[in-house]
Amino acid sequence: MVYEYKHRRKYLNQGFHRLFLLCILFANIIIGRTTGGFQFFLKFQISLARFQCLQCGACCTGDPGAVFVAGPEIEKIAEFFSLPVPDFIRKYLYPYKDSYSIDEDDSGRCLFYEGKCRIYPVRPLQCRTFPFWFNYLRAEKKWRQIEKECPGIGKGKVFTKDEILEILWHSSVPLSHDGIACETK
Repeated sequence: MVYEYKHRRKYLNQGFHRLFLLCILFANIIIGRTTGGFQFFLKFQISLARFQCLQCGACCTGDPGAVFVAGPEIEKIAEFFSLPVPDFIRKYLYPYKDSYSIDEDDSGRCLFYEGKCRIYPVRPLQCRTFPFWFNYLRAEKKWRQIEKECPGIGKGKVFTKDEILEILWHSSVPLSHDGIACETK
C-alpha cells in the first residue's frame, strides 16, 4: 500500500506517521544505524540541501492549506502580539483537528504574511521545518517541484542528510501542552 501524505490529510494521519517514524528509529538502533532507516520508506534521498528562508511568501500564500498550531505555540504567538490567548484565537485562528490552524484571507494568504512573516521569530513548528517536510522528501519529483516554487532552496545554510532527518523527526514529534516539543531548531 502506498502511503499518501497529502497536505490537507497531514494531521489526520499524524498519529500513524509518528508511530511509523518511531518504529523506524527504533529499528535503526537495533541494527546499529542512526538515520538510514528512512531509506526503507523515503524513495528519494537528499544527501545535502541548501536552504534559507527569504520570507518571500511562496509557502505562505496561494493555495489554501492548514498551518497547525498547538497550545504552547499559540501562547508564544499571542504573547508576541501582547494579546490574551482567547482574543488571539478569535482573531487569527480557526478550530482544526484537536487544536487550531492559522486563518487565511480569501486568496489563501496567511494572515501573518504582509510582505514578510510578522511572526517569524515565533512561527509554528510546521513553518520552521519547511521545506524539509515528509511529503517533499519522499519523492524526487515532489522535491523538484518545491525547489521551483521556493527561491530559498539552493541558498543559505547547507543541511546535511542527518540534519534533514533530525528536522523530519522533530516535525513528527507531538506538540505537548508543556511546550517541550516546540523547542526545536
